[in-house]
Amino acid sequence: MAEVLGTLSSAGWVTAPDITADRLLSYFFISNHSQSNTHRGKVKSLTKILEQETGNLVFLRQAVTEALTQLFSPYYDSVQVDVKIAPPTDRMLAADARPVGAVHGSEERTNIIVSIDMTKGGKVYTLGRSIMLVNNTISKVTPITQL
Repeated sequence: MAEVLGTLSSAGWVTAPDITADRLLSYFFISNHSQSNTHRGKVKSLTKILEQETGNLVFLRQAVTEALTQLFSPYYDSVQVDVKIAPPTDRMLAADARPVGAVHGSEERTNIIVSIDMTKGGKVYTLGRSIMLVNNTISKVTPITQL
């Protein structure tokens, strides 16, 4: 099991399990699958999954679940990933501040809800995010505090 997560920031090596989880999920959202020649094909990337699984919500859910399980497993004793895909709620749409003149009616909106339970050293850590997609592009990522 990996004990530390290397970063390319002033944080250096991250050892706290809760911070490691937050960093891993953030990297999953912003990584480009081809950003590394050394690790080509091994970089887990939500944008690549969205590109590959466009229009197929069943495979999208499965691909996100598998990618996150593979990404988190080296850092924790056990990992349980739960992914739900649904239309955004009215509350989410109301909170989605769009520029004046932005098109709303013709946009395809989907919400991916990710919940990850990790165990390390007998302690359980939980991480959750709601990802709003607009026309298959990440529009907003919101922490979920009540899992």
